[in-house]
Amino acid sequence: MTTNKLKLVQKNLFTIEEIVSSIKDGTWSSVEKDFDLLQFMKQTLPNQYMIDDKKRLQVRHKTIDNDFVNRQVNKVRSTDDKSCLERPVIVFFPEETIYEGDKIPGDSYMLLDRNHGVMIMVELNIHNYDCYVLNFKVDLESSVSKLRAVGNGLNQTFKESRSVENGDIKLEYWSKMDENMISTGNAKLSEEVKKDFMKRYPQLNSATVGNWESHHEFGERRKPTKEWSGQELDQQFRKYDNMPAYEDYEVFPPVGMKNWDGELMGRMMLRLMKEASKKALVILYATTTTQARGINEDTGMYSTTKIKKIFENLKEYYNLEAIDVIFLRSK
Repeated sequence: MTTNKLKLVQKNLFTIEEIVSSIKDGTWSSVEKDFDLLQFMKQTLPNQYMIDDKKRLQVRHKTIDNDFVNRQVNKVRSTDDKSCLERPVIVFFPEETIYEGDKIPGDSYMLLDRNHGVMIMVELNIHNYDCYVLNFKVDLESSVSKLRAVGNGLNQTFKESRSVENGDIKLEYWSKMDENMISTGNAKLSEEVKKDFMKRYPQLNSATVGNWESHHEFGERRKPTKEWSGQELDQQFRKYDNMPAYEDYEVFPPVGMKNWDGELMGRMMLRLMKEASKKALVILYATTTTQARGINEDTGMYSTTKIKKIFENLKEYYNLEAIDVIFLRSK
């Protein structure tokens, strides 16, 4: 349930450092009590949930770390100590906004930080929790780079911290370059802005920032790689295994791209011989940014055309009827 107070325009403008600091020390004044967390989730099985990718703002270059979530859930269950749970941070969008190529409708909420914390809470059957609220137009000045900067600053998701990585900072820097291109026609940032970045992130140097500028990617191309959980992969396997179109196929559980040309081929051929079958369905998914780029841009060693061609050659060599290859989405 939302309240009107969230939509009021505040008069004060806050710096990135002030927003991050006040949320971390618990003094950020805009708080929504008992906010419904399930609106950011999708139900995969009865009483089983996953973060809904369409309802969160992913500022990291990687998505959900399911092993991390499981470790924290087990820790809380074994100790019954919930004091380490932290308020999620959500963003209110009063107007329609484009974020990394996706349209966010006006008058809507998105999850910004502590995605892992929300997953942990829902796993612990905590479906409502007090949340910090940022107004995208007022608090963040409708700036995607400022949103990313706040998200990077709020890198602590649980008592076991997952600190901000250079890849996350790079996405923030590229967002700033995007905004500069739109406003000035030139993506290159001023020396003052560069110095500010290196001041906020001491691990950076001018060589690193210069390299980012040389390899700048706009908007949608830099969406983070989708990290598939075991539950989601099993769901994908069952979906295809139950499709009438693949009724006479040997359907293989999803395999990471790293192993597509080794172990998978051996298991596939052994099973086809054992079952006296001549049709196979192979399901592959990316686990790295390089693999995701290969799939999405059809280039390099993970080119979908190249991989399909190799399976087609294998089919012809062994006189099989079909080897179909499906690539799960990587963004």
